[in-house]
Amino acid sequence: MDISAIREQLLIKIERQADLRRQKAEELPADQRNLESAAELDAVKSELEQLPTENFRLLRLARLWDSLAADPRAVEIEDEFFRGYGFHGDYTGGDHAGHFLEALTSELTHELGLEFEEAD
Repeated sequence: MDISAIREQLLIKIERQADLRRQKAEELPADQRNLESAAELDAVKSELEQLPTENFRLLRLARLWDSLAADPRAVEIEDEFFRGYGFHGDYTGGDHAGHFLEALTSELTHELGLEFEEAD
């Protein structure tokens, strides 16, 4: 499990989704949710870039991904998560990267019906 590579994959996906939301904002200027989503994704990206690879949330997600390597449903769930993240404005606190990692881990475990234990 290469935590730096996993973080880089996340950063690429976050940047792509933020760019898509900005494009949608140009197409649909009356819908501010696209700009709000892009701003939230930008905040997540900025914090995630600075997050140490020893961060427990990042490590937990990496362990989960390792356990799901052969499950194609995980990719679909993750893609849907990225498309919707920040779009409904349901997060207003600090620690954007922490919230994002918790939400992604929770979404994967919930949708796949897993009981995922954090290893210490």
